[in-house]
Amino acid sequence: MRTHLSKTKTLFALGTICAVAVCAIGVAAIKRQHDSARIHTVVSKIKNLEVVGVTVEREGEPDATLAIIIRNNSARGIVALSVESGDGKDFSGISTTGFGDGDVTPSIILEPYGTIKMEMLLGNLLPGKPLKVSGVMYADAATEGEDIAKERLRSYKERAKARGTARS
Repeated sequence: MRTHLSKTKTLFALGTICAVAVCAIGVAAIKRQHDSARIHTVVSKIKNLEVVGVTVEREGEPDATLAIIIRNNSARGIVALSVESGDGKDFSGISTTGFGDGDVTPSIILEPYGTIKMEMLLGNLLPGKPLKVSGVMYADAATEGEDIAKERLRSYKERAKARGTARS
């Protein structure tokens, strides 16, 4: 009789431990899903650029990236584009440009009404900071977006021009 009572208590204890473990795993999974959804929120600060897709590529690997698909909803070609995580004080970002060395006409990196895929390492995303399409330079050299992003794109263009001049 005593053995039966011991077995019952042991089974009850094991059942309780299993139930707690299952609850903890469920809470952790929900938290990961919530964090992942937050990471996937990307806004565009550019009127005619739309974020049409965001996915995590190579998830769980050291080189995992956030792939951001951006659509150009304008009739203007784009020669430079930047995506940033952060704010004015602290930021990390990526840029894609079509600038060649010297006075070479920049290449169009995003055709009118086309899409482009930009990838940012997950490790470069700043926790709690917004992720946004922050600046653009069109083929006619006009820029749009946040002031600091526009300045950065102009400096990339000037550096490319200077590289060509230095080689001449």
